[in-house]
Amino acid sequence: MAANRMIGDCISNLPLELAFYIFEMLDLEDLFTCSAVSTSWRMMLQSDYLYVPHLIRKYDLITHGRNPIKTKANTKIAKQILQKYSQISATTYFNDATTLRELALRDVQLNHQWKSGVPTRKTDLNACLVHRYSVEHVVVDSRYRLVISGDRCGKIVFWSTETGISQPVRVYETTHPPAAISAMALNEDHLAIGTWGLEQMVRIFRRDPEDTPIRSRAFSEVGEFHVPSPVVSMIFEGNVCIAGCYDGEVMFFDIGVPDNDSDSYNPKDLLLVQVPRQTSNENEQDTDVGQQNFSLHYQKPFLFTSSSVIEQSSPKRKDRDNKRDLWEYDDVVVKTYMPEAPSEPDHEGRPCIIHPIGNSELLVAWPDTSIYRMGNFKAGMVQLPVCDELVDANNHRGAPVGALAANDMYFVTSTSSSPHKITLFSQDGKVINQSFQQSIGDPSCVNDLKMDPCFFVSVSMDRSVILWDFTPPRVQPLGGFEDHHDGSSVSQSPASGITSEPLEASCSSPASSLPPSRENSPLLSRTSCKEEVHGGPVQSPYAPARK
Repeated sequence: MAANRMIGDCISNLPLELAFYIFEMLDLEDLFTCSAVSTSWRMMLQSDYLYVPHLIRKYDLITHGRNPIKTKANTKIAKQILQKYSQISATTYFNDATTLRELALRDVQLNHQWKSGVPTRKTDLNACLVHRYSVEHVVVDSRYRLVISGDRCGKIVFWSTETGISQPVRVYETTHPPAAISAMALNEDHLAIGTWGLEQMVRIFRRDPEDTPIRSRAFSEVGEFHVPSPVVSMIFEGNVCIAGCYDGEVMFFDIGVPDNDSDSYNPKDLLLVQVPRQTSNENEQDTDVGQQNFSLHYQKPFLFTSSSVIEQSSPKRKDRDNKRDLWEYDDVVVKTYMPEAPSEPDHEGRPCIIHPIGNSELLVAWPDTSIYRMGNFKAGMVQLPVCDELVDANNHRGAPVGALAANDMYFVTSTSSSPHKITLFSQDGKVINQSFQQSIGDPSCVNDLKMDPCFFVSVSMDRSVILWDFTPPRVQPLGGFEDHHDGSSVSQSPASGITSEPLEASCSSPASSLPPSRENSPLLSRTSCKEEVHGGPVQSPYAPARK
């Protein structure tokens, strides 16, 4: 009998270092399963040391390897991780965890909710029509917990996920005549907003001080710079703003952050790259095919842009260590990568979309509606990337992908033509849910998507700003909205804390705790809000591609 007990619990008889070595090979969910085997196993699995690699890996996937957690300071690594996780989401889901084990448990519970494919809440932030025209773009600020949306008439709205109210914390409107919002980008302290219309420029906004009240803190305009053609896409690399323009220009600007808060911003032009326009040579006549700079991604020292193909801007002669940025080189060359299969005639003119995923890979939605994962960019030029098909062209039924977003475990797409639909995928391309409905009645074209570790946001031509919340049901819902059986909603204060429960109780059946049906919910009805329309919208130069 004693021998059987020793065989049955051999892990407990090992030196602690060897037991930890074995447990380190398990994923998070298996670790929590093992903690229910015996008291001795549970005591060993209370150690925060076991959860450090998993949490660091997740953080690196969310941040794409930027601003990494310093692992050399072993005595402070737990404090670092807890502090970093408090800022990776625009929700308070990870905020009040006191141990790394508790943080890891919340991650497992959250992953179960995403895997179910069913959001716990669906909220239209624009239910009272602060936006009166088609909402074109959206970004999520995890530091101040904001959803920032911009529409076709130049209005920028800052929605807080902390205040528990459905009114924005700030509304900003461009000068008259209105300039439509064409792109937005965030870095640590700044927001860049590109416009098209009579004025073609990028406006720079600075984050309000930390001591600003939550109900009013957002961003304030501090500077601007002009661009040669309408901005189509935009990203930040540190304090350098990279703006992709409609006619193929890619502008690199240092936004000119002053040394003192009292000084003014002084943007500086660093580099201009002209991406060649893709053409078709039928009947010996060159005609424009596709849209330029539909999406951007920068991976030092390479810049990736997309039209109907993928273009890579890189140094003509790059350093071995890649320590310099692209704008620090004298000569830049542009090379293209095309899908192996030729495009059908119906696919010509459709742009592909690129989006970073993980540390050094890209998701690519091709014009034929297929989606690939591309990597190996660190090894050399883009002609020979590692390519894996995740979603075949038949999945979207011929409708082109109009928007694409990803977090550390999942990605979501929307189609830009009928049938309009939003689809949630796992990172291996498995369809999780295709039944997301942006609005009641006829589906509307989704213009933009953004993903947070706990939710995603979709904005569309019908002026809706829909927040799809996947925070586990037992947690206070995002923004303090509590659903009622009659479909109405009331505002409540955000949850002050989250109590951990056993994995079995919270993750065995995520869909069983979902709120009641939301059909005919007033959150999605705009008949009770008064509309006052002033002037007309500015037409996007690439609006036809979104119909």
